[in-house]
Parts: sequence; C-alpha cells; structure tokens
Amino acid sequence: MLALDDLRLVAEGLDELEAANVRVSAYRRNLPLWTRIVLAYPHGWTTAIGREEAYPSDAIDHLDTLADRWEDRRPSLSDDGKRLLREAVDTVEGLLQADPSLSPKLRAYISRLLREIQAAFDDEVLDERFDYEDAAQRLWLSLFAAQAQSHKKDLWADAMKRFFFDAGASALGAAPQTILAIASASGHA
Repeated sequence: MLALDDLRLVAEGLDELEAANVRVSAYRRNLPLWTRIVLAYPHGWTTAIGREEAYPSDAIDHLDTLADRWEDRRPSLSDDGKRLLREAVDTVEGLLQADPSLSPKLRAYISRLLREIQAAFDDEVLDERFDYEDAAQRLWLSLFAAQAQSHKKDLWADAMKRFFFDAGASALGAAPQTILAIASASGHA
C-alpha cells in the first residue's frame, strides 16, 4: 500500500504549499478522488463502473499540475545543510585527487556534479532554484560507485558514513531519508 503512503505525502505537501501562501483548494478537493483512484487500482475500470468513473481524467490532470507546482518550488537548504554539503563537496574533491583508481568516466561525472553543486552555492539566483535533494542523492550514488571501483574503498566508505549516515546528515533535509531508503534496499544501511 505504498500508494496510500504517497497520498499522505501529497497531503503533507499541500500543507507545505498552503503554509507558503500557495492556493491549494482545487488540489484539496481532488484528494478524495485520488484516494478513490488508488483504491480502485488495478481492477476498478473492469468492474461495473466505467474507466472515467474509476479514474477521472480531471483528477489525474490536477495531480499532474500539482507535480508541476512542486517542480517550481524547490525547498531551500538550511544553513547547516549547506555547510554539510559544502564540506562533502570539498571532501569528495580531495578524494578524487587522492584516488587515481577510478575510471575516467566516473571521475568526470563526479567532477561535473561537484562543479554543479558549487555553482549553485556561488550563484544567489541559482541557489534558490537548485534541487539540493537531487544533488545529494546523486552525490550519494557517486560515492557508492566510487567505493565499488576504488582500490581505496575505506576512504569512500568513510565519506559516505560521515555525510550520509552520521547524525549531522539530518541537516540536508529530506535527502537522508531517501538516501537511507536506497541504502536499506541495497543492504548497505
């Protein structure tokens, strides 16, 4: 019933938008319809009710526009989160220089990611629109890939633990929850 949990997250997201003075009444009116869609899946339209009644296209369209609203509103990273992410960027830059065993493609990917994050820190306008959660997830995956390739696995493992498992990682916001879910699924938590 992951979809029901997703509905709870949608409701929480609407609360956050509303707290930011974004009008959400049309989306709130659709929450019961979205719930009905989840409960009707996968056999709702094959029963006596029609497809449009089980899965109303207007409700699905509203959900699609809500996704666009969320894409436009990136949560700002806290000062502690920025400090921690900046520290992670500096550490990973040092690891890249100290570890020649990584493939050129992975090295280039990580370098490009670090430059992207650094550019967001350095540009006030970009900073407001940058998706730090996505960047933190990509950094996590990069560290994981680097650890797998590296002859110095312990260095990369220490960086992963320090920035994504230690208590300070909560400063990154929602990213650690996502990252820990990924790690749990892969058996590395």
